[in-house]
Amino acid sequence: MILAYPPRGRARLRTMSAASLGISVLSLIEGVLGQSEADSLPTALQIALLAFALSIPLSALGFIISSEEWFGRPLVVEKPAHLSLLGLITSIGMLFTFFGLLALFYHLFWLAALVFFLASMFVLHIQSRLLERMSPKD
Repeated sequence: MILAYPPRGRARLRTMSAASLGISVLSLIEGVLGQSEADSLPTALQIALLAFALSIPLSALGFIISSEEWFGRPLVVEKPAHLSLLGLITSIGMLFTFFGLLALFYHLFWLAALVFFLASMFVLHIQSRLLERMSPKD
């Protein structure tokens, strides 16, 4: 079965990937590259650096794949499982962006990291509740 990647999902995936990529790059530049050498980085910044090292390529891949066209042709997905793989790639990229930001906040001030974590969990809870209400009832 050949499925065209849904335009609405493609736009959402592209936006999430671009946001994750931008946040990762800006955080990397601001927080990590200002230090002198990688060996002398505090542990929190080393964790942030590793998280962004994974987040940036995954987010870039999600952004590229979700583009309107792929080498001049519309993106066509041959199996439904491939759509899940694209979502998984983007989700992993966003997760590592979250961990990188959490590590940067922790490096700057532990209370800021705690507030960021709790606020993020609250937003995820609200989002899941909204998705439950929006999902069709069987």
